[in-house]
Amino acid sequence: MLIKKESNVFNHNAHKYDQWYDKYHWIYQSELFAIERLLPRRTNAVEIGVGTGRFAGPFGIRTGLDPSGNMLKLAELRNINVVQGVAEELPFCDESFNLVLMVFSICFLKDIAKSFKEIYRILRSGGEFVIGFIDKLSHLGRQYEKEKETSVFLTAANFYTPEELTVGEG
Repeated sequence: MLIKKESNVFNHNAHKYDQWYDKYHWIYQSELFAIERLLPRRTNAVEIGVGTGRFAGPFGIRTGLDPSGNMLKLAELRNINVVQGVAEELPFCDESFNLVLMVFSICFLKDIAKSFKEIYRILRSGGEFVIGFIDKLSHLGRQYEKEKETSVFLTAANFYTPEELTVGEG
């Protein structure tokens, strides 16, 4: 679950958040390119932490979940069917999707293990879960750690290494 303060930050700054993608268009395009190369072609997909729809939209993902109502309003403008909620308590039936995408949202989760169990629950047999995240040991991860005190969006973020996100079966 996103921390309440965190959700309010995104709710009160949804347009500012969304404008980042226009201001840093070249970074955004490189992110889209990197994710697209790994993204399987699936027709029944959902993005968890959809935000304003900047990733779901270009990838043709028509369903998105986020706790921030104001972010979801912007996602709706990108033709995303939005659902307000959190990753730890997904409001979807078992085996609902072939693909779950989560981009740059994992750093805001309160309970990663519970979120992953929920994602596993909503995936159909043979489904795939694709995560885009910032490695805390990368150049960008180290930079963001330094900016946590001054960035309205990074204050509640927790960055991880790939090893910290690896989970066993079950």
